[in-house]
Amino acid sequence: MHLCIDIGNTRSKWAVFDKALLIEKQTISVLDVAVLQQIFAQYPIDKSISSSVRHEIAPEIKAFLSDNSFYVPFTTDTPLPVFSRYATPQTLGRDRIAGAVAAYFLYPETHSLVLDSGTCLTYNFIDKSATYWGGAISLGVRMRFKSLAHFTARLPLIEPQAEMPYFIGDTTETSILSGVMNGVAQEIDGIVTQYEQSFGKINVVFTGGDAHLLHTTHKKQIFAQPELVFIGLNQILVFNAALFL
Repeated sequence: MHLCIDIGNTRSKWAVFDKALLIEKQTISVLDVAVLQQIFAQYPIDKSISSSVRHEIAPEIKAFLSDNSFYVPFTTDTPLPVFSRYATPQTLGRDRIAGAVAAYFLYPETHSLVLDSGTCLTYNFIDKSATYWGGAISLGVRMRFKSLAHFTARLPLIEPQAEMPYFIGDTTETSILSGVMNGVAQEIDGIVTQYEQSFGKINVVFTGGDAHLLHTTHKKQIFAQPELVFIGLNQILVFNAALFL
């Protein structure tokens, strides 16, 4: 079985796969050796991978995974099952490329644009020849609401809503909701249209903790894949195991 660890900007998560099938996943506040010991006691883990967008994985975590499994620390030097034409791979978020790898694995021989909505809203494009191009980094949905409240004197902090608000707000609260949520939707529609004009038919894949808040008027080829990063990490792990085992 495979253990995939994803340390994001605000939370840490782990998932166990039996080959390509996700068996269990959890979100945790602290990843330490005690947590790993519990996972390894419950599952016969023989391969593992870790990814972090915040900081380096702690040495004791690396040591435990290396001692107890075929371990891949996901870095800029890790071999990938896709080709990346990103000009600065050392600055590329591991979650971005993992999501693109997963999109190609799930939807082979088609172009895919992955929208990952968390602290940031990122756009990541991988074409049907398994080439990752890059994309865009924008403000996350909640960051937009927090910015309005933080950088103004009288605007309140509003919680986002999954339901798309009417585009004309008739109170300060509904005006903020309209500005942020409709603004994000228009941003997405505009960017998707740009890709369609350049590449033709594409899949649009929503993932991330706030993916349920994303809206678009594009009704075709829209997919929701909440575990996209884990799926990508698992595929990168499988690819490296085939190379080095």
